[in-house]
Order: sequence, then structure tokens, then C-alpha cells
Amino acid sequence: MKSVKLLLMFFVLFTVLLVACSNQQTPTNIVSAPSQQVTPSPETAQQPAPTTSEQPDTSAAQAIPLSSENIVNVVISGFAFSPADIVIAVGDSVVWSNGDSAPHTVESSDGTSTLRSDELSKGDSFKHTFTKAGTYKYICGIHPSMKATVTVQ
Repeated sequence: MKSVKLLLMFFVLFTVLLVACSNQQTPTNIVSAPSQQVTPSPETAQQPAPTTSEQPDTSAAQAIPLSSENIVNVVISGFAFSPADIVIAVGDSVVWSNGDSAPHTVESSDGTSTLRSDELSKGDSFKHTFTKAGTYKYICGIHPSMKATVTVQ
């Protein structure tokens, strides 16, 4: 009788484990690339293989290469940009996020409009993609003592 109870408990635990594991969903083919369409890979596309007598269908959409853009986050907190000095590659983006209760801006310190955000309230962010190499010094237009630099290589 004891072995029957033990066997029954094992069966119940095994069934619970099996059900729990079968309900887990494993994500596949997840790609994070903003504003780009992802084309199914050849493994997942359901197309018949071309025979030697027919040509492959070239009218199908071609795969779009995914962006190699890197994003660097700068936090505005305690009336400072952190990190204050960053080095990125051409084509990379910087996202500034305001964590202060005071409003801030991101503006080129030389007065050009290369960097110019709207006023950022707490929780707001501003993104800029750098397309040319160089050194970009910037300030908060509201609090000009807040200074930082982006170096694009």
C-alpha cells in the first residue's frame, strides 16, 4: 500500500511538472530594431524549393539588413549629465532621460542647432543619432553650468 501511494504521488508530481513546462512559451525570432520590417528567415519561410527547370522567384521581398545602431543612455540627475563624457561611433545614438524634478534641455554649447531638445520634464527623454565624427559639447540651456561631451569616432 505504501508503494502504491508513493507511485501515485510521483505520477501526480510528474503530471504537474509536465503541464507547467508545456505552458512555457519560448520566444523565437524576436528582433528589436525600431521602425524596420523583419522578413522571415529562409528556415521559417514556407516556399517550395525550386527545381532545376524553374528559376527562383525573385519578386519576393528581399531581407532588410538590421541596424547596427548602438544606443548610449545619459541620465540627467542631480543637475548633472551622467556619464558626462561619452565616446561613440558614427551612426550611434544617445538618449538623454531626465530624472530630475526640474526641467532640463540638451543643447549644443556652441549655439548651433546640432543638438537642441525641447524642454524635458521629469521622465521625458530626447534621442539624437550622430552621423558625423567630431566632438560635440553640450549644456542644459536652462542650467548652463551643466556641461558634457559626446565624442563621435
